[in-house]
Amino acid sequence: MSWPKITEDDLRSSINGAEDDAIRTAALANGQEDPYLAVKRQVTDLFRNAIRSGPGNHLDPDKETLPASAIFHAVAKIRYRLLTRFCSELLDDDRRAENKEADVWLKEVRRGFEKIEQPGDEPSAGNVPSITLISNNERQATRQNLSGL
Repeated sequence: MSWPKITEDDLRSSINGAEDDAIRTAALANGQEDPYLAVKRQVTDLFRNAIRSGPGNHLDPDKETLPASAIFHAVAKIRYRLLTRFCSELLDDDRRAENKEADVWLKEVRRGFEKIEQPGDEPSAGNVPSITLISNNERQATRQNLSGL
């Protein structure tokens, strides 16, 4: 399968308005550009390195992509890093728990216990299982062809 990139919608779906305002206000006060871009790149690299180290895994050539199963955890890591950097007072137990779950997921990937969909695993015409239909005339049960059952 082709791997997607983390989108702005992925990030927006995980960060509430108060968190977003606090992160962007703090970043702009420090004279930085959009902090999401740098952190997204760092977290994507972290996840790709974990996937690379897992036995039997292969990476999509596009360095900005992750398997769909990784997006939820990667977004949790991005959010956690942004909150701890710019507005740690907004961190709550749920955000901490999701970050820990992402850490556990990464560890499982590295150890090969979490199976990763490999890029290009889409079935090709040669890999699709075929079904052979047998007509009723070819499938008559007799004592001779059922002997030994």
